[in-house]
Amino acid sequence: MKRIALLTCLFALAACGEDETPSATPADIYASDIPGTDVTVGPDVPTAPPAGQGQLSFALEVGDDGVACADIGDHCSLLLSTNAQRSLEVRYTVDGAPMPSSVIYFEITEDPMDLGSLTALSAYTDADGVGSVDVKSVKPSQGELVVKAFVLDESVAPLYFDIIVSSKSQVPLTVSTEYSGEASLSSWVVRLYAQGADGEPSCEDPMALYEASVPATIQGPPKQLSQTAKFLEFPGLADGGQERFTVLAFSESLDGTLLAWGCDDVEAVVSTTTSTNVLVPLVDRPPTFAGTYNVTTFLDLTTGIPEPYKTTVDLVLGLFESPSGQLLSLACAIAPPDSTIEDLCGLVYVDPTNPSLDDLTATGAVVVDLIDSAITDLTADTAWGAALTVGKDVADMLRGLELHATLTFSTEPGPDMAWSVDETAESWDGVTLKWGLNANCDPEVDESCGEKSLFMTAIQPEAVSGAFEASLDEEFRLSIVEHNLNLYYGALLDSVLQKLVLPLAAGDGSDGLPAINSYEDFILMLVGGGKDCLDPASPLTCCEQLVQSIENQISLPGQSTAQVIESACDQLVDAGAEWLSDSLTGLDSDEGLLIGTASPCASYDVNADLTIDAFGSKELDGMCTWAMTLGTDTPVTFEGSFYAVRAD
Repeated sequence: MKRIALLTCLFALAACGEDETPSATPADIYASDIPGTDVTVGPDVPTAPPAGQGQLSFALEVGDDGVACADIGDHCSLLLSTNAQRSLEVRYTVDGAPMPSSVIYFEITEDPMDLGSLTALSAYTDADGVGSVDVKSVKPSQGELVVKAFVLDESVAPLYFDIIVSSKSQVPLTVSTEYSGEASLSSWVVRLYAQGADGEPSCEDPMALYEASVPATIQGPPKQLSQTAKFLEFPGLADGGQERFTVLAFSESLDGTLLAWGCDDVEAVVSTTTSTNVLVPLVDRPPTFAGTYNVTTFLDLTTGIPEPYKTTVDLVLGLFESPSGQLLSLACAIAPPDSTIEDLCGLVYVDPTNPSLDDLTATGAVVVDLIDSAITDLTADTAWGAALTVGKDVADMLRGLELHATLTFSTEPGPDMAWSVDETAESWDGVTLKWGLNANCDPEVDESCGEKSLFMTAIQPEAVSGAFEASLDEEFRLSIVEHNLNLYYGALLDSVLQKLVLPLAAGDGSDGLPAINSYEDFILMLVGGGKDCLDPASPLTCCEQLVQSIENQISLPGQSTAQVIESACDQLVDAGAEWLSDSLTGLDSDEGLLIGTASPCASYDVNADLTIDAFGSKELDGMCTWAMTLGTDTPVTFEGSFYAVRAD
C-alpha cells in the first residue's frame, strides 16, 4: 500500500501526507514499479540540502571519446554496447568535501529510439560522496540517449551522460571541440565532407564549406559545447576499408549569424575497425569585410601641405590677407632681369633687391594705399571683407580640405588575412572645401555648412582609380600597402585654389559681376581696384585703371613712368598667373602619388553583427592615417587623416 500511495503522489505531482517529501522524484520510489527501471535504491525520505556550495562532478576522469569528464564541463560521453549495461558514477561535494549518505537522482532526458533504461532513479552516496546507477541497452539498435544526474538543491548544476549505443565495440568517429574566444556560444554543429583522391574539399576555404557551396556528406545534430558528436554509421564504407573526411565545426547565434568555426582535413580517417577522435578548436569567425566603403580624407590646406607646394599656396592665401604686399612680392619674385616688372619693383621699393613694405618709395606708397583702399571698398559686406576686418586668418577656414573616395574589397581576405591587387579597387571622386564665413548656417548643427565641391573630372581628365594590396593583423586592423595612384597633387591644389577658394572669397558671379575663378582674373581685380574692369565693355583695362588711379594721386614724371607701370602690370597678370599655376602643377610627376596607410587602421563592427561597418572613426583620436609621398625632385612624404564607412 505504501508503494501504491507513493507512486500515486509522483504521477499526480501532488503532495501526500504531512511529511516533507518533495514532489520531485522521491528517493524511496521503487524502481521496479517505474517503466525503464529494475531495482529500488534510496532512502525513504530525502534529506534537506546541506549548507555550503554544493557541486556535482563525474567520477570518471575521461570519457570513451577521449575527452576529459572530471571537473570539466557538464557532459561526459560513454559507449554502451547493445544488450549490455554500465555504471554511471557521480560525486557530490559541498565546499570541496565529499557528502556521504546524500541522494543523487538520475533521469533519462533524451531517448527518441527508446534504447535504454536505468536500474534506479536515485542512489545514496558512499563515503567518497559517489553515487551510481546502471544504464542498460534494451534494444539491438544503435543511437544515442542522455541521462541527467542531479540533486534537489537547485543551486547545484546537473550533469549529463551522453550514452552512445553501438553494436560494435567502438564508435568510428567522434568529433569534439574546444573554444577560448570572446563570443557567447551555446551550441555547435559539425559537418563531414568526404574527400576525393585530390584531398578536396579541404579547409583552405571554410566559408565555401559553411555556405554549402560544397554539400556536406553528413551533418550532425546541434551539440552543447561540452558535448561530443558521435558518428556511428557511414553508408558505403566497406568492411576493412577506410575513408577520409574534412570536418567543419561551427557555432551560430540564435538569429543564424556565424560566430565561430574550425576545420580539420587531416585527422578524420574513418574505418569500420577503429575509433577515431578528432578535436576541432573553434575560433572566432573573422568578420565580413567584403564590400565598398566611402572614404573621407582630410588635408590641411595650410600647415599640412609639404614643400615646395606650401610656399605657393601660402602666397595665394596671403593675397587675401595682405593683398598689396603679397601682390608686389609676387611681382618682384617673378621679375626677369631687365624687364618692366623689374623696373616696377624699382619704382615701388627703395631697395628692389630687398623689397619691404616698410621701405617704399613715394610711388610705392601710393600703389600700396590704392590697392588696400580698393580692396576695402571691393570687399565691403563680403566674407572676404569680414575676414580682413576682424583679422580672421582666411587659412583657418581651409584646414579641412576633404577628398572623397571609395575603397572596394571584392572578396573576403584569404587564409593569410590579405588581399591581392586583383581583389581590391579604389576610386577618388571629388574634393570638398568648407568656407564658414557668411555661410548662413551653423556648422555645429549642419555638417554640410559652407561646403563647396569639385568632381575629380574638373581637376584632371583622367579618372583617379587604382588597386592595392592590403592585409589584416590579429586585431583586424587594416594596412594598405604603399602603391601608385594617378592623383596629381599639384593639380589638385591648383584647382582647389582657382575653382573653389577664389570664387568663395572674391565672388562666384552670383551678384551679377564677373566670377573670379582664375589667378589672372584675381590679379586683375586687385590691380584694377574692382571687378568692373573685367567687363569686356569697360572703357579701361584693369592695368589702365591702375595707372589712372595713381595719376589721380600723384604726378608721374612723364609718360614713361605710366608706361612702365602699365606694361609691368600687364606682364604681372600674365606671368604671375602662369607662375602660380606652374609652381603647383609643374611639380607633379608622371607617377602621381604614392599612398598607403602609415599605421594599421582600426576596424569597427558597430552593431556587433560580425560585419565591419567602418575603418577608423570620424572622431579626431579615431582617425586613420595615410602616408603620401610626392615624386618631386626630392621625394617628400606627408600625412593625411581619413575614415571609411561601409556603403553597401
